[in-house]
Amino acid sequence: MSRSHTAWRSPAALFAAAAFLLAGFSVVQASSRPAVVAAPTAVGIVDLERLIGTLNEVNAQNTELQKRAKDLQARIDDIKKQAEAAEQEWKIAPANDPKKLEKRFKLEELTLQLEANRQGLSKVLGVEKGRYVRSLYGRIVEAAQQLAQQQGLNLIVLDDRSLTLPEGDNLTDAQLNQIIQSKSVLYADNSVDVTDALARVMNNNFSAPKPKGKN
Repeated sequence: MSRSHTAWRSPAALFAAAAFLLAGFSVVQASSRPAVVAAPTAVGIVDLERLIGTLNEVNAQNTELQKRAKDLQARIDDIKKQAEAAEQEWKIAPANDPKKLEKRFKLEELTLQLEANRQGLSKVLGVEKGRYVRSLYGRIVEAAQQLAQQQGLNLIVLDDRSLTLPEGDNLTDAQLNQIIQSKSVLYADNSVDVTDALARVMNNNFSAPKPKGKN
């Protein structure tokens, strides 16, 4: 008498089949459970560019930085005048002037000095701005937390609604995906814009008396 096909299965095969059936049963059970509905979330969005443009501390910082940059620029302007004078002396010097080569050397030296000072000023200003941006970002985060507590918000995000896909058909899928993935807000009603409220919090914090020993 022939045995059934099941009788020839190995213990391992039977165990695998049982595991498969149990797994399928658990999936069915899980899918039959009611979906968990998340509690309503209070959200605020912030237009970073508009925020920075309305902060009193940013205006004060820009004024101070421009004043310091003006002093450094005065030194550069002085070197520029020297270089222009040296160039004029070299040009009007006769070809047989024994000091013509020395005049050309002075011109080249001043030209290099001028360019080095220009690059140095640009780098120094960049570093100064970078330090300030780092500290400003920290204050924005702190003020956002403060505003969230005041208004009962659960989440505050940067408003990037203005970020759209570029026109044209020459972009690859990778380029488009990179732009899309960098975007966080697909839609937001203007009623959730808390930019002005955050600016008021930060301006009030900036105007408040500072504890002794703190700038």
